[in-house]
Amino acid sequence: MERIQYVDVFRGIAILVMIFFHFIHTFSPVNVYADFPYFIEDIGAVPFIDSFGMFMFPPPPVLFLFVAGMSSYLLVTKRRSQGVEPVPIAKNVAVKYGRYVLISLPFAWFVFDLQTWLAWEEALQGIGVTIIVLALLYLVVDLTVFTGLTAMTLSAVLQAYRETLFAVVTGVVPGTGNGVVDAAGLFVWDAVFGGYFSVTNLLPFAIGGLLMIRLLYEWERPRRAVLLGAGLIVVSLVLVMAGRSLHFYHRDVPLAFFGTGSAMLIYCGVHWLWNQYPEHRVFDVMGVFGRVAFLVYIWTWILVIKVAEVSGVAGTMGHAEAWIASGVITGLTVAASLQYYAFRQAHGPLMLMAWNRVQEHR
Repeated sequence: MERIQYVDVFRGIAILVMIFFHFIHTFSPVNVYADFPYFIEDIGAVPFIDSFGMFMFPPPPVLFLFVAGMSSYLLVTKRRSQGVEPVPIAKNVAVKYGRYVLISLPFAWFVFDLQTWLAWEEALQGIGVTIIVLALLYLVVDLTVFTGLTAMTLSAVLQAYRETLFAVVTGVVPGTGNGVVDAAGLFVWDAVFGGYFSVTNLLPFAIGGLLMIRLLYEWERPRRAVLLGAGLIVVSLVLVMAGRSLHFYHRDVPLAFFGTGSAMLIYCGVHWLWNQYPEHRVFDVMGVFGRVAFLVYIWTWILVIKVAEVSGVAGTMGHAEAWIASGVITGLTVAASLQYYAFRQAHGPLMLMAWNRVQEHR
């Protein structure tokens, strides 16, 4: 299976949005995750909507999960086309994405603190486990639009009623009194339900990405992808009018549908532009940026955000200055990523050959 360029473009857009707003959040006194104009919460005057809170820009975790769902589908499909059995495919996926979870431990400990990782509040660990779960699900169930939406809805409902489930579980299985055992149980609970980057919270968005790549690539039905995205948004608004919450931090059912539908429409628009101008320089740049997204995520946190926090620069700029600084640093990050990718392409095979020779002479 050939590499699908627009998937790299999608990933590049997601990491670009992520680091740019991370930089603004770091340099300015404004909290882009909670403050106006980045996060809109008070719209009580709008009829039928009593609980609303949404970003004015596409939430990067949703965009990333969408692309991760696509990558999971492509990996499983590629291995199937090679005649690989389901169990080896599952092992391959677990190794590939399990590394995210392992890397996220020292990363979260250094950048945030250990409790962030233990509570499943770090993106890498949540994305890694969610994609493993999605791949296993896809190996067992053919995720068509119907079965995919069914799985998406079930996951969103479980997430929405997580507090009720927690009360039931702790009532049936009370604490053991052993601190280690109880902490391990809470860790597993947070991984599945409790943490913001828990599986049931992230899985609907990843399923949306899998459905979209099947509609675009396998079934060649881009218009149906647009209709599906719009339909999910309509369903979310109907649920809100019926009394449910469309708030990014409440994690209710409408969020799963609204976030998935919004990401699908955004990426459908990008896909249409890519089809119109496949050779445009912007898509080339975003494609390369998407291929090194993991490294960009890690190193911008360590070399820019953490350094700004330690040096005391964080939060000291005015809003306009923070935008300028964020734009400049984002541009430099893109330029550095292009140079790194060109170097890797030119010298990577030679370095691999040298390494293999060293191994042969050992």
